[in-house]
Amino acid sequence: MDYLNQQSATGLTDSDVDRTPIKPKWPKLQKEGKRLKRPLSKLSGGPNTPEGKSKSSQNSIKHGGYAMVPRSREEFFGFEQQVHGCLNPIGAVETQLVASIAFTLWKKN
Repeated sequence: MDYLNQQSATGLTDSDVDRTPIKPKWPKLQKEGKRLKRPLSKLSGGPNTPEGKSKSSQNSIKHGGYAMVPRSREEFFGFEQQVHGCLNPIGAVETQLVASIAFTLWKKN
């Protein structure tokens, strides 16, 4: 049975069908629940002292995607020269691309 026959068999048209999505009904919190949740949100506000703020600002360097083992600049420049030697860039654009490649490889290792 194709769509047209099905439509005529049921007797319903597109205008008869309500296509609004059904929203789920969430239970509402009672007043006691709201009162109990308020103090918990006050506890997690982050560091308040300057010492704590300076310490937490270094978290991405120690634990995040930017975490790197500290190495010397001379070691990086030597690695960059090796990458330049292997790829032999010609022109300013290729030189910049090779520098980006070297930096990305340095961060990954």
